[in-house]
Amino acid sequence: MRTIPSVLLLCMLFLGCKHTQSLPIVAEYGTAGADNIQVTIRGDVKHPGKYWIPNGTTLAGIAKVFGGSGGRGDFGGVGPLSVILTREIAGKTIKTKYSLRHQEQLEAIQLKDGDTLHYPAVLF
Repeated sequence: MRTIPSVLLLCMLFLGCKHTQSLPIVAEYGTAGADNIQVTIRGDVKHPGKYWIPNGTTLAGIAKVFGGSGGRGDFGGVGPLSVILTREIAGKTIKTKYSLRHQEQLEAIQLKDGDTLHYPAVLF
């Protein structure tokens, strides 16, 4: 009887579950240019990676770029409910969490070169 729990534990460790993510190869999208900035997008998105986007793109507008939710959330693949913006300001790393439900706020936040956006999966 002790072998069944041991086998299950080993399977979980080696095979993982749907929430276990291997480190993806970082893809790069778009092209560098005088009017473009580079942002990194991670988390529960269809196409994570580094993106060259037009300067002036807002937090609301970026969702059109990476293809939407990756469907890794629980409860039938619920998409992310928030985004964490990581930005360097005066040599310090600042992380700010924004709700994806507040469209006006997302439209007011302009992305800057070097920003990282993390869309956490909704897990129980």
